[in-house]
Amino acid sequence: MKPTRAIVFQKDAGQITGGGVFTIGCASNADVASSDFFVDHNLDMTFELIAPDVSPGSLPTATSAAADPEFDPRCDLDLIHVDHETDRYVVLDDSQSPSSTKGFFLDSLVSYAGNQAFIDARANHSQIGGDFGNQAASGFELVLQRRLNPHLPSVENTTGQPNAVDVNPWIDVDRIRVVFRDFNLASGDTAPQIERPSGHLNNIRSTERPEPLDDNNRQLFPDPTVVSDHRLNSIGNGFNVTTLQNPAEPQDPTTNPVQLRRLWQPHFDRDFVSAGELLNIPVYGPGMLTQKLKQSRLAPEQQLNGSSLMLKNASGSAALFLRPDFDSTSITNTENDNRWYRLFQFAEVPSRVHRMLGNYLNQTRLPGKININMLRHMEVFAGLIDEPMFADLDNSPDNSPFLRDTTTGAFRDRWMELMVERDGDPVSGYFVYDPTPAFPASGDEIQMTSARVPGTPNARPFRGTGTEEFDSDGSGTLDPPEDTNRNGILDPGEDLNSNGILDAEDRNGNGIMDSGADGSVFRTLASDITDGDAATNRHWLEVGDTGSHTGPNLSTTTVERHQVLSKIMNNVTNTSNTFVVFATAAYFEAWEEPTTGFVRVGGRVNIQDNGTTNPGWQQRSVFVIDRTEAYKAFDGGTGDFDWQRLIKYEAAIE
Repeated sequence: MKPTRAIVFQKDAGQITGGGVFTIGCASNADVASSDFFVDHNLDMTFELIAPDVSPGSLPTATSAAADPEFDPRCDLDLIHVDHETDRYVVLDDSQSPSSTKGFFLDSLVSYAGNQAFIDARANHSQIGGDFGNQAASGFELVLQRRLNPHLPSVENTTGQPNAVDVNPWIDVDRIRVVFRDFNLASGDTAPQIERPSGHLNNIRSTERPEPLDDNNRQLFPDPTVVSDHRLNSIGNGFNVTTLQNPAEPQDPTTNPVQLRRLWQPHFDRDFVSAGELLNIPVYGPGMLTQKLKQSRLAPEQQLNGSSLMLKNASGSAALFLRPDFDSTSITNTENDNRWYRLFQFAEVPSRVHRMLGNYLNQTRLPGKININMLRHMEVFAGLIDEPMFADLDNSPDNSPFLRDTTTGAFRDRWMELMVERDGDPVSGYFVYDPTPAFPASGDEIQMTSARVPGTPNARPFRGTGTEEFDSDGSGTLDPPEDTNRNGILDPGEDLNSNGILDAEDRNGNGIMDSGADGSVFRTLASDITDGDAATNRHWLEVGDTGSHTGPNLSTTTVERHQVLSKIMNNVTNTSNTFVVFATAAYFEAWEEPTTGFVRVGGRVNIQDNGTTNPGWQQRSVFVIDRTEAYKAFDGGTGDFDWQRLIKYEAAIE
């Protein structure tokens, strides 16, 4: 018979504060007054408290009765003491029927052997906990469960559902292996035989997690070099002794203070404020929390185990969103690739501006968003970041750093990084923002080659996540961009591989088949790519230096790592709908090459033959165009398109 008995908490079981500890005590029979563990180790007829590790209060003696206050529970829930037997818990036997026998939960478990350290037995409830006959050590697996939806009651054996499905089943949250340890206390033992450091109390040593949410670091309680209270556990305490500055010595608030537990899982008491917060979602079930949480905090390369890039190691959604190509060095190895990032084409969080203008689903444009490709003022970018720690304005407006990131020791200028990512590759040694030389022919004109000018061949504007590079000709190799003049036509001399196709597979010339994520706001920081070490590749808006990227503090989560990206995503776009257009109409000579059909445009034609320096008729005008009006300009009934609706303003200049 496999043990499947359970403890079900009821309404008066108690509450757990955030970051707090809830202690449950149990004994194997009702012959004791409470679940607290006492030992008269010095044989003075007073029993000292060994577990839990809390303030002992008034201690029982050899003459104390079970109802005396000395036996009042020191655990939050005591499965033996009479004070906790009403409306706090119910014990279920192996057939899931209530049992009123105190101590039943542990009674007879000493005859079982422990199972595997972790086993997924959800497919067979009768086997829950695994096979107890395959391990030598006696013990059991303690499983913590909750309802799938804690806010709904159980709806078991619902009529009309196949196989009597429970629509709100119990699911695993955590489990820990309990191994029995013998006290070996015998009648007639003397105090030295009982007391530490060499007595039987050394056997009463608990196995604990220094970080409660990390099951991968379970360890025996350390043995302090100084004997203080003969306790080798931290049960009921708000800290684990292994987190002391010196675990070998007793805790002292001054000389040996506690280092607080740092591994945590963020839970917000609010709705999503940005689609960027989808990067914080775990990609494991609740039962794997203590196995995967620590891993999920890491950067994508570290989550996927570096060069091995094992998909099964992905614990957080950021590893899949930001690392869609699991082998970016090969354009043919795509079996582990994903396109999760495309979800962001369809996901957004409506702003307050949306709600002020009515139902945002009926709107044809997004009000208030800034086109990141048209952003030309660092003050506007600083306003988007909206955090002086990440974008601190410098006193000098002409020299870098313009927007200094003060969170790391390494130099980072957020404004320069934006221009490098969007407008071109970095130039070594360039830290002056001056597009024109101050003194031509004096040596200062070298700055002209260093200015970040938008729209150059090296520019990498931010695109939507639906735009990606692909092997268009099926050659298995990444062809360099051939449209050197960006006219969209295969001009003479541009067909580098003589295939008759205008290849543009490697648009940015980085030698990598970029996904849609690489061209969007999910791209990797350019300066990190150039060092050739994939392990240090940060997201271009990621908080922290390469050290915090490869080895983050235990308390760091993806919430902090990608907080700037999350804020930026909700307030920028890569699409503009309103344009100021300057147009000139005139006559030019033109010649069509009969073989290729290419048209070459020549000089102006003076159709008026008036001998002016600017010959010929021309007209210049300026227009304000709103292309969102295209939705209203089209008449579905007649098929007409009223293009004039798109023009909001026009004026003739000449």
